[in-house]
Amino acid sequence: MRMTISTILLIVLIGCSAPKPDDNIIHLNPKSWPTETVALDDIIKEVQVIPLETKPECLINSAKQVLFLQNGMLLVQNNHIYHFDKQGKFIRTFGSQGKGPGEYVSVGSRSILVNGKKSEIIIHDFNGRKYLYFNLNGDFIREVRSNHHSSKMSLIGDDMMAIHAGRMGGDPEHYELIIAGWDGRVQKKYFPFSDLTGYDLCSGFARGTSPNSCLYHRLFDYSIFEVFPDRIDTLLTVDFGTNSIDTSKYFIEDNDYYRGSDPDKIAGFNSIVNTPDHFIASINMDVNTRGIWILEHRSGKHSFLAADSLECVGTFHDIPISVPRQTRDSWFVSGIDGIDWAEAIKNISESEKVRLRKDIPGFIEAEKVDQDGNPVVVFFKFKEL
Repeated sequence: MRMTISTILLIVLIGCSAPKPDDNIIHLNPKSWPTETVALDDIIKEVQVIPLETKPECLINSAKQVLFLQNGMLLVQNNHIYHFDKQGKFIRTFGSQGKGPGEYVSVGSRSILVNGKKSEIIIHDFNGRKYLYFNLNGDFIREVRSNHHSSKMSLIGDDMMAIHAGRMGGDPEHYELIIAGWDGRVQKKYFPFSDLTGYDLCSGFARGTSPNSCLYHRLFDYSIFEVFPDRIDTLLTVDFGTNSIDTSKYFIEDNDYYRGSDPDKIAGFNSIVNTPDHFIASINMDVNTRGIWILEHRSGKHSFLAADSLECVGTFHDIPISVPRQTRDSWFVSGIDGIDWAEAIKNISESEKVRLRKDIPGFIEAEKVDQDGNPVVVFFKFKEL
Protein backbone atom coordinates (compact mmCIF):
# COMPACT_ATOMS: atom_id res chain seq x y z
CA MET A 1 0.00 0.00 0.00
CA ARG A 2 1.36 3.48 -0.86
CA MET A 3 2.17 5.75 2.07
CA THR A 4 -0.22 8.37 0.76
CA ILE A 5 -3.11 5.92 1.02
CA SER A 6 -2.15 4.96 4.57
CA THR A 7 -2.12 8.62 5.57
CA ILE A 8 -5.47 9.29 3.93
CA LEU A 9 -6.97 6.19 5.55
CA LEU A 10 -5.89 7.38 8.97
CA ILE A 11 -7.59 10.72 8.41
CA VAL A 12 -10.76 9.10 7.11
CA LEU A 13 -11.04 6.49 9.86
CA ILE A 14 -10.79 8.98 12.70
CA GLY A 15 -13.44 11.12 11.05
CA CYS A 16 -11.40 14.33 10.81
CA SER A 17 -12.18 14.98 7.16
CA ALA A 18 -14.67 13.92 4.54
CA PRO A 19 -12.95 11.79 1.88
CA LYS A 20 -12.29 13.13 -1.57
CA PRO A 21 -13.37 11.07 -4.60
CA ASP A 22 -11.20 7.93 -5.02
CA ASP A 23 -8.92 8.88 -2.11
CA ASN A 24 -10.33 6.16 0.14
CA ILE A 25 -9.99 3.22 -2.26
CA ILE A 26 -7.94 0.29 -0.92
CA HIS A 27 -6.47 -1.99 -3.58
CA LEU A 28 -6.24 -5.68 -2.66
CA ASN A 29 -5.15 -8.74 -4.62
CA PRO A 30 -6.91 -11.87 -3.29
CA LYS A 31 -4.79 -14.10 -5.53
CA SER A 32 -1.75 -13.24 -3.38
CA TRP A 33 -3.47 -14.06 -0.10
CA PRO A 34 -2.65 -17.78 0.05
CA THR A 35 1.06 -16.86 0.35
CA GLU A 36 0.50 -13.81 2.59
CA THR A 37 -1.92 -15.31 5.12
CA VAL A 38 -1.03 -14.67 8.76
CA ALA A 39 -1.60 -17.01 11.71
CA LEU A 40 -3.75 -16.08 14.70
CA ASP A 41 -0.94 -17.08 17.07
CA ASP A 42 1.18 -14.32 15.50
CA ILE A 43 -1.32 -11.45 15.62
CA ILE A 44 -3.59 -12.00 18.65
CA LYS A 45 -2.31 -10.15 21.70
CA GLU A 46 -4.78 -11.07 24.42
CA VAL A 47 -7.68 -13.48 25.00
CA GLN A 48 -10.35 -13.83 27.68
CA VAL A 49 -13.15 -16.42 27.84
CA ILE A 50 -16.49 -16.62 29.66
CA PRO A 51 -18.33 -19.98 29.73
CA LEU A 52 -22.10 -19.56 29.83
CA GLU A 53 -23.80 -21.47 32.62
CA THR A 54 -25.70 -24.53 31.42
CA LYS A 55 -29.18 -25.11 32.87
CA PRO A 56 -32.33 -26.73 31.40
CA GLU A 57 -34.01 -23.31 31.29
CA CYS A 58 -31.25 -21.64 29.27
CA LEU A 59 -29.91 -24.11 26.70
CA ILE A 60 -28.26 -22.30 23.78
CA ASN A 61 -26.84 -23.87 20.63
CA SER A 62 -24.69 -20.96 19.53
CA ALA A 63 -23.53 -17.52 20.61
CA LYS A 64 -22.97 -15.79 17.28
CA GLN A 65 -24.38 -12.52 18.59
CA VAL A 66 -24.05 -11.13 22.12
CA LEU A 67 -25.52 -7.87 23.40
CA PHE A 68 -23.92 -6.28 26.43
CA LEU A 69 -25.63 -4.66 29.39
CA GLN A 70 -23.93 -2.88 32.26
CA ASN A 71 -24.65 -5.93 34.44
CA GLY A 72 -24.19 -8.71 31.90
CA MET A 73 -25.16 -9.85 28.42
CA LEU A 74 -28.14 -10.97 26.33
CA LEU A 75 -28.20 -13.89 23.88
CA VAL A 76 -31.01 -14.89 21.53
CA GLN A 77 -31.89 -18.47 20.66
CA ASN A 78 -35.07 -19.76 19.00
CA ASN A 79 -37.03 -16.58 19.78
CA HIS A 80 -35.99 -16.65 23.44
CA ILE A 81 -33.79 -14.00 25.04
CA TYR A 82 -31.46 -15.09 27.85
CA HIS A 83 -29.81 -12.76 30.36
CA PHE A 84 -26.42 -13.79 31.83
CA ASP A 85 -24.22 -11.84 34.23
CA LYS A 86 -20.63 -10.77 33.50
CA GLN A 87 -19.29 -14.13 34.69
CA GLY A 88 -21.70 -16.11 32.50
CA LYS A 89 -24.16 -17.08 35.26
CA PHE A 90 -27.75 -17.35 34.06
CA ILE A 91 -30.07 -14.68 35.52
CA ARG A 92 -33.42 -14.76 33.70
CA THR A 93 -35.23 -14.96 30.41
CA PHE A 94 -36.10 -11.63 28.88
CA GLY A 95 -39.47 -10.91 27.27
CA SER A 96 -41.79 -13.61 25.96
CA GLN A 97 -43.15 -14.87 22.66
CA GLY A 98 -46.77 -14.16 21.79
CA LYS A 99 -49.10 -11.58 20.25
CA GLY A 100 -50.15 -9.67 23.34
CA PRO A 101 -48.83 -6.38 24.77
CA GLY A 102 -45.14 -6.67 25.55
CA GLU A 103 -44.84 -9.94 23.61
CA TYR A 104 -43.05 -10.54 20.32
CA VAL A 105 -43.88 -12.90 17.44
CA SER A 106 -40.24 -13.29 16.45
CA VAL A 107 -36.95 -11.71 17.44
CA GLY A 108 -33.41 -12.01 16.13
CA SER A 109 -30.09 -11.25 17.80
CA ARG A 110 -29.56 -8.29 15.45
CA SER A 111 -33.01 -6.80 16.12
CA ILE A 112 -32.28 -5.81 19.73
CA LEU A 113 -30.58 -2.58 20.80
CA VAL A 114 -29.34 -1.59 24.26
CA ASN A 115 -29.42 2.15 25.04
CA GLY A 116 -27.48 2.60 28.26
CA LYS A 117 -27.97 6.38 28.37
CA LYS A 118 -31.76 5.99 28.24
CA SER A 119 -31.66 2.82 30.40
CA GLU A 120 -33.85 1.08 27.83
CA ILE A 121 -33.74 -1.94 25.55
CA ILE A 122 -35.65 -2.00 22.27
CA ILE A 123 -36.75 -5.20 20.52
CA HIS A 124 -37.92 -4.99 16.93
CA ASP A 125 -40.55 -7.68 16.43
CA PHE A 126 -40.06 -7.80 12.67
CA ASN A 127 -42.93 -10.21 12.01
CA GLY A 128 -45.28 -8.57 14.50
CA ARG A 129 -44.25 -5.19 13.03
CA LYS A 130 -43.72 -3.37 16.32
CA TYR A 131 -41.01 -2.00 18.60
CA LEU A 132 -41.08 -3.19 22.21
CA TYR A 133 -39.37 -1.14 24.91
CA PHE A 134 -38.07 -2.60 28.19
CA ASN A 135 -36.01 -1.28 31.08
CA LEU A 136 -32.63 -2.84 31.82
CA ASN A 137 -34.24 -5.23 34.31
CA GLY A 138 -36.47 -6.68 31.59
CA ASP A 139 -39.70 -4.93 32.60
CA PHE A 140 -41.98 -4.00 29.69
CA ILE A 141 -42.56 -0.24 29.22
CA ARG A 142 -44.37 0.43 25.94
CA GLU A 143 -44.70 -0.56 22.29
CA VAL A 144 -44.79 1.34 18.98
CA ARG A 145 -46.01 0.10 15.60
CA SER A 146 -43.44 -0.44 12.83
CA ASN A 147 -43.79 -0.62 9.04
CA HIS A 148 -40.52 -2.46 8.46
CA HIS A 149 -39.78 -6.16 8.17
CA SER A 150 -36.21 -5.84 9.43
CA SER A 151 -34.14 -8.05 11.71
CA LYS A 152 -31.00 -5.85 11.66
CA MET A 153 -30.53 -2.55 13.48
CA SER A 154 -27.80 -0.36 14.95
CA LEU A 155 -27.74 2.46 17.48
CA ILE A 156 -26.56 5.91 16.32
CA GLY A 157 -25.71 7.99 19.36
CA ASP A 158 -28.37 8.00 22.07
CA ASP A 159 -31.42 9.07 20.07
CA MET A 160 -31.32 7.44 16.63
CA MET A 161 -31.45 3.99 15.01
CA ALA A 162 -30.23 2.72 11.65
CA ILE A 163 -32.50 -0.03 10.30
CA HIS A 164 -31.61 -2.40 7.48
CA ALA A 165 -34.97 -2.71 5.73
CA GLY A 166 -33.39 -5.01 3.15
CA ARG A 167 -34.62 -5.87 -0.32
CA MET A 168 -37.43 -8.16 0.75
CA GLY A 169 -40.29 -5.66 0.62
CA GLY A 170 -39.94 -4.72 4.28
CA ASP A 171 -40.23 -1.04 3.43
CA PRO A 172 -43.27 -0.11 1.29
CA GLU A 173 -41.26 2.57 -0.51
CA HIS A 174 -38.38 0.19 -1.32
CA TYR A 175 -35.54 1.79 0.60
CA GLU A 176 -32.76 -0.39 1.92
CA LEU A 177 -31.60 1.74 4.87
CA ILE A 178 -33.93 3.58 7.25
CA ILE A 179 -32.92 6.15 9.89
CA ALA A 180 -35.41 6.45 12.73
CA GLY A 181 -35.59 8.14 16.10
CA TRP A 182 -35.52 6.08 19.29
CA ASP A 183 -39.31 6.48 19.24
CA GLY A 184 -39.44 4.55 15.93
CA ARG A 185 -40.43 7.51 13.76
CA VAL A 186 -38.70 7.47 10.36
CA GLN A 187 -36.37 10.42 9.74
CA LYS A 188 -34.49 9.53 6.53
CA LYS A 189 -34.35 6.80 3.84
CA TYR A 190 -31.36 5.75 1.74
CA PHE A 191 -30.50 3.38 -1.14
CA PRO A 192 -33.75 3.02 -3.09
CA PHE A 193 -34.24 -0.11 -5.19
CA SER A 194 -36.87 -1.35 -7.62
CA ASP A 195 -36.71 -5.16 -7.58
CA LEU A 196 -37.56 -7.28 -4.56
CA THR A 197 -35.77 -10.50 -3.68
CA GLY A 198 -36.78 -13.45 -1.55
CA TYR A 199 -33.76 -13.41 0.75
CA ASP A 200 -31.18 -10.97 2.03
CA LEU A 201 -27.83 -12.05 3.49
CA CYS A 202 -26.49 -8.58 4.28
CA SER A 203 -25.57 -8.57 7.99
CA GLY A 204 -25.47 -4.82 7.90
CA PHE A 205 -23.86 -2.95 10.75
CA ALA A 206 -20.79 -2.42 12.93
CA ARG A 207 -19.63 0.08 15.51
CA GLY A 208 -18.79 3.47 14.04
CA THR A 209 -15.55 5.43 14.25
CA SER A 210 -17.31 8.05 16.40
CA PRO A 211 -19.90 7.72 19.21
CA ASN A 212 -22.51 9.27 16.95
CA SER A 213 -22.22 6.91 13.96
CA CYS A 214 -22.32 3.31 12.83
CA LEU A 215 -20.73 1.46 9.92
CA TYR A 216 -22.88 -0.17 7.25
CA HIS A 217 -22.31 -2.41 4.24
CA ARG A 218 -24.68 -3.42 1.47
CA LEU A 219 -25.28 -6.61 -0.44
CA PHE A 220 -23.12 -6.93 -3.58
CA ASP A 221 -21.20 -3.77 -2.72
CA TYR A 222 -17.47 -3.29 -1.99
CA SER A 223 -17.91 -0.08 0.03
CA ILE A 224 -18.13 0.49 3.78
CA PHE A 225 -20.37 3.42 4.68
CA GLU A 226 -20.39 5.47 7.86
CA VAL A 227 -23.92 6.44 8.87
CA PHE A 228 -24.56 9.61 10.88
CA PRO A 229 -27.98 10.95 11.92
CA ASP A 230 -27.96 13.48 9.08
CA ARG A 231 -25.76 11.94 6.35
CA ILE A 232 -23.87 8.92 5.01
CA ASP A 233 -20.16 9.03 4.12
CA THR A 234 -18.23 6.42 2.15
CA LEU A 235 -15.58 5.39 4.66
CA LEU A 236 -13.63 3.15 2.29
CA THR A 237 -14.02 1.08 -0.85
CA VAL A 238 -12.11 -2.12 -1.52
CA ASP A 239 -10.90 -2.72 -5.07
CA PHE A 240 -10.25 -6.42 -5.60
CA GLY A 241 -8.74 -5.85 -9.02
CA THR A 242 -11.98 -6.62 -10.86
CA ASN A 243 -14.57 -4.61 -12.67
CA SER A 244 -17.70 -3.51 -10.86
CA ILE A 245 -19.67 -6.49 -9.65
CA ASP A 246 -22.27 -7.79 -12.08
CA THR A 247 -25.35 -8.08 -9.87
CA SER A 248 -27.51 -9.42 -12.69
CA LYS A 249 -25.86 -12.84 -12.37
CA TYR A 250 -27.16 -13.15 -8.80
CA PHE A 251 -30.84 -12.64 -9.60
CA ILE A 252 -33.14 -15.28 -11.05
CA GLU A 253 -36.73 -15.28 -12.21
CA ASP A 254 -38.42 -16.11 -8.91
CA ASN A 255 -36.91 -12.97 -7.30
CA ASP A 256 -34.36 -14.92 -5.32
CA TYR A 257 -30.60 -14.85 -5.72
CA TYR A 258 -27.63 -17.12 -5.31
CA ARG A 259 -23.92 -16.66 -4.73
CA GLY A 260 -21.86 -17.01 -7.86
CA SER A 261 -18.58 -18.89 -8.14
CA ASP A 262 -16.81 -16.74 -10.73
CA PRO A 263 -13.11 -16.99 -9.71
CA ASP A 264 -12.45 -13.46 -10.96
CA LYS A 265 -15.12 -11.84 -8.79
CA ILE A 266 -15.59 -11.55 -5.04
CA ALA A 267 -19.13 -12.11 -3.77
CA GLY A 268 -18.79 -9.19 -1.35
CA PHE A 269 -18.72 -8.58 2.39
CA ASN A 270 -20.49 -11.04 4.64
CA SER A 271 -20.03 -9.05 7.85
CA ILE A 272 -17.99 -6.19 9.30
CA VAL A 273 -16.77 -5.55 12.86
CA ASN A 274 -14.93 -2.54 14.25
CA THR A 275 -12.99 -1.47 17.36
CA PRO A 276 -10.99 1.73 17.98
CA ASP A 277 -7.86 -0.20 16.94
CA HIS A 278 -8.84 -2.59 14.13
CA PHE A 279 -11.51 -3.17 11.51
CA ILE A 280 -12.45 -6.67 10.30
CA ALA A 281 -14.35 -7.58 7.14
CA SER A 282 -15.49 -11.13 6.50
CA ILE A 283 -15.28 -11.57 2.73
CA ASN A 284 -17.14 -14.18 0.70
CA MET A 285 -14.54 -15.46 -1.74
CA ASP A 286 -17.05 -17.80 -3.38
CA VAL A 287 -19.92 -20.05 -2.34
CA ASN A 288 -17.85 -22.20 0.05
CA THR A 289 -14.85 -20.15 1.19
CA ARG A 290 -14.43 -17.08 3.32
CA GLY A 291 -11.54 -14.84 4.26
CA ILE A 292 -11.00 -12.30 7.03
CA TRP A 293 -9.42 -8.96 6.12
CA ILE A 294 -7.98 -6.95 9.02
CA LEU A 295 -7.21 -3.22 8.81
CA GLU A 296 -5.28 -1.38 11.52
CA HIS A 297 -6.68 2.12 11.96
CA ARG A 298 -3.59 3.90 13.27
CA SER A 299 -1.09 2.76 10.64
CA GLY A 300 -3.31 1.75 7.71
CA LYS A 301 -1.56 -1.65 7.61
CA HIS A 302 -3.67 -4.69 6.80
CA SER A 303 -3.48 -8.50 6.91
CA PHE A 304 -5.50 -11.47 5.75
CA LEU A 305 -6.72 -14.62 7.53
CA ALA A 306 -7.88 -17.61 5.53
CA ALA A 307 -10.84 -18.84 7.58
CA ASP A 308 -10.83 -22.56 8.40
CA SER A 309 -14.54 -22.67 7.61
CA LEU A 310 -17.45 -20.30 7.11
CA GLU A 311 -17.54 -19.67 10.87
CA CYS A 312 -14.07 -20.43 12.28
CA VAL A 313 -11.16 -18.02 11.76
CA GLY A 314 -8.61 -20.45 13.16
CA THR A 315 -7.04 -21.24 16.52
CA PHE A 316 -5.03 -19.33 19.11
CA HIS A 317 -2.79 -21.82 20.94
CA ASP A 318 -5.30 -24.53 19.97
CA ILE A 319 -8.31 -22.51 21.21
CA PRO A 320 -10.86 -22.12 18.38
CA ILE A 321 -11.71 -18.55 17.38
CA SER A 322 -14.93 -17.90 15.46
CA VAL A 323 -15.64 -15.01 13.10
CA PRO A 324 -16.42 -12.09 15.46
CA ARG A 325 -19.90 -10.58 15.18
CA GLN A 326 -19.64 -7.72 17.66
CA THR A 327 -17.27 -5.83 19.93
CA ARG A 328 -17.11 -4.57 23.49
CA ASP A 329 -14.83 -1.58 24.06
CA SER A 330 -11.55 -2.56 22.34
CA TRP A 331 -12.34 -6.32 22.30
CA PHE A 332 -13.62 -8.42 19.42
CA VAL A 333 -16.23 -10.91 20.63
CA SER A 334 -17.11 -14.32 19.22
CA GLY A 335 -18.82 -17.43 20.50
CA ILE A 336 -17.70 -21.07 20.38
CA ASP A 337 -20.33 -23.80 20.59
CA GLY A 338 -19.99 -26.17 23.52
CA ILE A 339 -19.32 -29.21 21.34
CA ASP A 340 -16.53 -27.42 19.40
CA TRP A 341 -15.00 -26.00 22.56
CA ALA A 342 -15.05 -29.35 24.41
CA GLU A 343 -13.45 -31.11 21.43
CA ALA A 344 -10.69 -28.49 21.23
CA ILE A 345 -9.93 -28.62 24.96
CA LYS A 346 -9.71 -32.41 24.83
CA ASN A 347 -6.93 -32.18 22.24
CA ILE A 348 -4.79 -29.59 24.06
CA SER A 349 -1.73 -31.03 25.79
CA GLU A 350 -1.53 -30.82 29.58
CA SER A 351 1.59 -28.64 29.42
CA GLU A 352 -0.21 -26.19 27.14
CA LYS A 353 -3.24 -26.16 29.47
CA VAL A 354 -0.98 -25.15 32.35
CA ARG A 355 0.14 -22.11 30.36
CA LEU A 356 -3.39 -21.23 29.23
CA ARG A 357 -4.70 -21.41 32.81
CA LYS A 358 -2.14 -18.79 33.73
CA ASP A 359 -2.45 -16.52 30.69
CA ILE A 360 -6.16 -16.57 29.77
CA PRO A 361 -8.74 -15.29 32.29
CA GLY A 362 -11.71 -17.66 32.52
CA PHE A 363 -9.91 -20.64 31.00
CA ILE A 364 -10.02 -22.72 34.19
CA GLU A 365 -13.82 -22.49 34.36
CA ALA A 366 -14.15 -23.00 30.60
CA GLU A 367 -12.26 -26.30 30.85
CA LYS A 368 -15.33 -27.75 32.55
CA VAL A 369 -17.60 -27.18 29.53
CA ASP A 370 -18.69 -30.48 27.95
CA GLN A 371 -20.10 -31.14 24.49
CA ASP A 372 -23.66 -30.66 25.74
CA GLY A 373 -22.82 -27.40 27.48
CA ASN A 374 -23.68 -23.85 26.56
CA PRO A 375 -21.26 -21.86 24.37
CA VAL A 376 -18.12 -20.09 25.52
CA VAL A 377 -17.88 -16.35 24.77
CA VAL A 378 -14.37 -15.43 23.58
CA PHE A 379 -12.88 -11.92 23.77
CA PHE A 380 -9.68 -11.12 21.87
CA LYS A 381 -7.46 -8.23 20.77
CA PHE A 382 -4.91 -7.97 17.97
CA LYS A 383 -1.33 -6.84 18.25
CA GLU A 384 -0.06 -4.02 16.09
CA LEU A 385 0.21 -5.36 12.56
